[in-house]
Amino acid sequence: MTRLWIRLASCLMVLGCVSLALPAAELEVGPGKAYTSIQAAVYASQVNDTILVHPGVYNEDPVRSFKDGLTVRWAVPGNRPVLVGRFSTGRAKNVTIEGFEVKGWAGRHNKGIWQDSGEGWTIRRNIVHSPQESTGNEVCIYSRKSTRITIVENEVYNCGVGITVMSGHSNNGSYSGGTLIRGNLIHDNDSDGINLLGEYFIVEDNEIFDNIAANWRQTHPDGIQIIASTVDGFASARHAIIRGNTLRNYSLGIIVQGVSTSARASDIHIHNNVFYTTGSIVNGADLSQIWISHLNLSRVENVYVFNNTFGPARNFCVNLGSGNGNFLMIKNNIFANSIGHGVSLASGNVPPGGLDHNFYFLKEKGHRVVWEGKHYSSLNAFRSAVPGFEVNGAEGDPQLESFPDARLRGESPFLDSAQNLGSDYGKDIAGAQRPLSGTWHPGAFQTIVGARRPSPPKNLRVRENQ
Repeated sequence: MTRLWIRLASCLMVLGCVSLALPAAELEVGPGKAYTSIQAAVYASQVNDTILVHPGVYNEDPVRSFKDGLTVRWAVPGNRPVLVGRFSTGRAKNVTIEGFEVKGWAGRHNKGIWQDSGEGWTIRRNIVHSPQESTGNEVCIYSRKSTRITIVENEVYNCGVGITVMSGHSNNGSYSGGTLIRGNLIHDNDSDGINLLGEYFIVEDNEIFDNIAANWRQTHPDGIQIIASTVDGFASARHAIIRGNTLRNYSLGIIVQGVSTSARASDIHIHNNVFYTTGSIVNGADLSQIWISHLNLSRVENVYVFNNTFGPARNFCVNLGSGNGNFLMIKNNIFANSIGHGVSLASGNVPPGGLDHNFYFLKEKGHRVVWEGKHYSSLNAFRSAVPGFEVNGAEGDPQLESFPDARLRGESPFLDSAQNLGSDYGKDIAGAQRPLSGTWHPGAFQTIVGARRPSPPKNLRVRENQ
């Protein structure tokens, strides 16, 4: 579509000149359209235009020179155009890329969709993957030093890292101006599913799985990694919500690391997630031989681990490393780790009552709690040695459905045994709202399978025969 301009010019000294533009244009790309390449349409576009790309294969590496407000999307929703190359949006603001398959970009260390120092970036409903066996350096979707980032409903796989947001931050000091990563399928990446550094992240409702490979000893692949680094003035990560995700098969499910005891990762909320491993061979890695932990925290403070369901792993469900600060709270979790241990903590990091209402179903020799290096094989032994913690915790078979749909069954002894933690944590992994008052179910699911076991009758009296 040819852009038309209406110019009303009056060169009077007092009024000056006035220009009036028509609404943003739509430019079409494809066989028989005004543009045969995406790049040509990007060059021809103006601020706030939309480029509609029709089905086909476009060999362009990279597509760049984006204007502010530019939207590049599929012309036929559901019928993806294929970009053999990459998108590089640079510093442009308010760019949207939607509905592509992106693959085949050239060179190591490159990224499929890339932004640097931008604002208002939306990457939606794309499939992004490396063209060949990953070298561990490619990133499917990458942003650096940017604000208002939205990465939703994409599938990313076969890269070194699925999604990296480096030095992401908020333009208004709140989550609304930060980074949202929601509803993505992130799988079969050699190194990590998601890498994060900066401030104000929400990572929710993603499926993050099989991010591991035969070279796992070199790459230490994780589901989600909050990086210990100082980049662009951001030391460690602060303000992150990780909720409603399903994670499986990794070396570490989530790892949160600060740079040092003076630059700890802080204000991290991890709730209503499901973690598990299959113990099988995945991408050449024998998971039965890897000392997997689900959640590893080191040099952190103000961390809240609530209502997660942890399945089997060879090591710990939750492990605190060195250099941790105050106010680590771990509540309402199910540790159904049939081949490993529960939690490893230290008293200086957990306030009184900060470890409570958790439910343990471990193998006979699995340690329920490791506290300041001392191992406790039962909750009773732990409570006797360390009063004031796990007062309301319990051991036993929680009666879970098979993972990943690890809901409590109606006959579970742990129904309504968890603490009500308030509306900030009240939505379960399936989107169900937990009660605003009264007790909750432990674990990631509030909904249960089957009918509740009936309560025994009360206040019965024996009547003698007359």
